[in-house]
Amino acid sequence: MMTLVMLPTLIAIVIFLVNGSLGAGVAVMGAFSLIRFRSAPGGAKELLAIFLAMTIGIAVGMGYLIFASVFTIIMSVVMLLLETVNFGQMKHSMRQVTVVIPESLDYEMVFDDIFQKATNYVELANVKTSDMGSLFKIKYIVQLNGTMTEKELVDALRTRNGNLEIAISRYVTKENEL
Repeated sequence: MMTLVMLPTLIAIVIFLVNGSLGAGVAVMGAFSLIRFRSAPGGAKELLAIFLAMTIGIAVGMGYLIFASVFTIIMSVVMLLLETVNFGQMKHSMRQVTVVIPESLDYEMVFDDIFQKATNYVELANVKTSDMGSLFKIKYIVQLNGTMTEKELVDALRTRNGNLEIAISRYVTKENEL
């Protein structure tokens, strides 16, 4: 989310700096494409850092030293502020629940009443067969509401799945996506 907040400002500054200079515009485009596509794939924060460094470098290279200094300070404060308040971050109560059930259970509704009591949000993310189709491995993304502890949730799920494997872990989104 920080990238979505800051990238439009960076692009506007680059456009402002290369206004009317076709050579500078082509140089910026070439430099960015070399840096971005010749390096290892990174996440949105890395892309933002590269673009910020290029924008500051362009401003300094074109002789706008005071502007580059003020811009650097302002953007650093904004980045620090967004990072401090966890802007756009998921709530810490998001969990990934993985449950193994026998094929005889209807996985679509078997845990609905338990999740209704224990969560504010539940999403069936993945269903996979294992042990030659005799078991289902189901992944849910849930947001706990605090009425049950994780242990109470595991105990409730265990009674329903016949004491097969259950895992609750912190939900992590893919880091390499914008």
